[in-house]
Amino acid sequence: MIPSSLKINRGRRSISEVIEASNILGARLLLVVSSRKGNPSKLVVYDLTLHSPLYEFKIDGVTLLADFPSKYQMRVGSACLGNLDPNCSLVNRMLIDLGVVKRRNCVYSVTTSTKENGCEVRFIGRDGQLVLGMRLVK
Repeated sequence: MIPSSLKINRGRRSISEVIEASNILGARLLLVVSSRKGNPSKLVVYDLTLHSPLYEFKIDGVTLLADFPSKYQMRVGSACLGNLDPNCSLVNRMLIDLGVVKRRNCVYSVTTSTKENGCEVRFIGRDGQLVLGMRLVK
């Protein structure tokens, strides 16, 4: 969903091995989702030119497409910026740095909103169906 992105499964590789593979591919940023007991728990975006984390958030609640009873078909395509809450400026900046921008003819729209102690990020299909939602906490 993130434009110009490529998924790399970590498997048994260390983070340094994944960073090395990303550098070989010519990546500038690396987004790593860590999990605890099988659930996403942390999101870190590394700047591979500075060799340091650029953004780091705790994932506090995730809604996946599999959580819904309907038979929604995922479409291949990239996401564009939708309505962004100015109170979520750090999350908004991260999305923009990852290449999510405003443009026409997108498959998914990404919105942010203030929710409890963090910012809710929602990926929504053209038909209004929620595809992915998560609350990010600094």
